[in-house]
Amino acid sequence: MHPSDIPHLLKYNITSTPGGVLLRIWEPASKDEIRVKPFLFMLKYRLPSEADARKFLADYLSLYKAAVLQTSHGHRKPGVGVKDEE
Repeated sequence: MHPSDIPHLLKYNITSTPGGVLLRIWEPASKDEIRVKPFLFMLKYRLPSEADARKFLADYLSLYKAAVLQTSHGHRKPGVGVKDEE
């Protein structure tokens, strides 16, 4: 399977913190003998409000989807999206 044929799914979580919120965005992956965490990457951003976190998430997703579409030679792949984790 070519890497551009692999469906992409991002998960996110927004939690309250003193003075704002923490936005986490990650791409899940199975743990194995090399990967000790259940994700390929995780981004963490402290933002002043949930509204700011949702705006940041929307902007990030538009960039992420554009990159996925470019790497798949302009063909949209099924499974590109995001899932809220609570």
